[in-house]
Amino acid sequence: FYIRVKNGSSMTLAFTAWSPESFAVHKISDMLSIGLFYGALLMMLGYHILVYFSIKETNYLWFLLVIASSILFFATYEGIADQYLWPSLSDQKLYLLTIPMALFFISTVKFGDVFLEHKTRDLRIHLLFNLLIGIWGLMIVLLPFVSFGFMAQLTSPLILLTPILAALAGLYSWRKGHH
Repeated sequence: FYIRVKNGSSMTLAFTAWSPESFAVHKISDMLSIGLFYGALLMMLGYHILVYFSIKETNYLWFLLVIASSILFFATYEGIADQYLWPSLSDQKLYLLTIPMALFFISTVKFGDVFLEHKTRDLRIHLLFNLLIGIWGLMIVLLPFVSFGFMAQLTSPLILLTPILAALAGLYSWRKGHH
């Protein structure tokens, strides 16, 4: 048997030969783990939706978007979204993966900005966060016009830079005494 795998980006391929019985046992265990993971995230989302509607605080809205976009990103990455949400678009997975990833970073940065009140406490960090949000938004806008390889080159540094800047901003706020 020969296998040919072609993709426009880097790939990780792990091939394992299973007996039918071993595969069935592994698949049941795997599906149970996936169900627990997504079940926990959906329960968190449901709980925070109730909290948001009871207290109507903007922080919770952004936190809801963080949870929802992370569910969407993981489901797209793992192929679950291809199976259940957009089965006819599975050939566009590389592009569809960028959108929830960008939404995750946008909502995470905005949540950090609103939660730590950077707009009133440190305008420079607020402007930096808005710049990051704008750059991630630009990634979504550019998506139909550039190749996936080029998009990967653009997003790879941002994937590293965004959480580092967010963590440094949080540490800076903590050191300044903002709790």
